[in-house]
Amino acid sequence: MPRHRVSVTFSLSAKQVELLDRLAERTNVPKSVYVRKGVDVILRKYRGVLQGTEAPRGREDEEQ
Repeated sequence: MPRHRVSVTFSLSAKQVELLDRLAERTNVPKSVYVRKGVDVILRKYRGVLQGTEAPRGREDEEQ
């Protein structure tokens, strides 16, 4: 059974878009695949916060 996907909107820096475009072009992999994989990495990193076994870390990973 196919997974249901939900459309979301977010902003990236111009540099992030430039690098993501270049990566997608060179690998022939859609940008959306890389974004979904990146979200998976962050969700794994913060799994303890999501489960309530770790305290929230604040905004340390947010780009300045």
